[in-house]
Amino acid sequence: LIARRAGYEELWMTYHGRGAFYRDRFQSGEDEITRYFCEKCEPLIEAWRSGRGGKAISMLDGKMNAVSSVDGKKRVSASLNSLVEICDGNVTIKEVLIHLKKTGLVPLLDDLEFWIKQLPGHDIEDADDDERERAFFENLFKVPYEQVRAYRDVLENNVPYSTKHGVKGAEFETVFVVLDDAGANWNNYSFGKFLSGTDTSQGRLLRTRNLFYVCCSRSKDKLAVVDLGSAAGKEEAIKGIFGADACVM
Repeated sequence: LIARRAGYEELWMTYHGRGAFYRDRFQSGEDEITRYFCEKCEPLIEAWRSGRGGKAISMLDGKMNAVSSVDGKKRVSASLNSLVEICDGNVTIKEVLIHLKKTGLVPLLDDLEFWIKQLPGHDIEDADDDERERAFFENLFKVPYEQVRAYRDVLENNVPYSTKHGVKGAEFETVFVVLDDAGANWNNYSFGKFLSGTDTSQGRLLRTRNLFYVCCSRSKDKLAVVDLGSAAGKEEAIKGIFGADACVM
């Protein structure tokens, strides 16, 4: 739901298809590939775009980007200008990676280097074992690069959305929680069934209750919970959680 509203749904779906381990690392910001973009590429682009040339130069691969000569400075400057121009346009992740590889501004991760060479249409050893990985990188390379920026904005709290990984343990003076089963693409949680007491899946009930607790317990002072669901029979449960005087039906 957050990925869709924040603008990186295709990127999220690509990781969703890779499996639970990678999806969880993606959501928590621990995935090596997305960290490469968020910690190497985007800070470099931001620094150069904002006129902090020294900061940008310090992020480059020194072996490939010596700026001791006039020609070296011109080449690096041109490469950085074109990187910013490309990333601000309608390009895919693969197009950005090809530019980085061509200019040598930032070394590619080994996996990215390997799959840029392999795709599309090349045979690889142990093809059966690598079929899922091939599909993952094929899909990843097609994702618009602008979705990387949208994903990073969520990780760095630059938009009014945050994942449960992002807020776990954090506290805020005021918290506004919106329960919206209809807007989500999941079946692991159901706030409507949790509140109405009709969930027949014990595992989903526990997951929903725990997530609901994480959301509500972030507040230090003021908490507002808005339920957008239409399931009937929730009034008494809601009053039992928050107290009748605190509820508006």
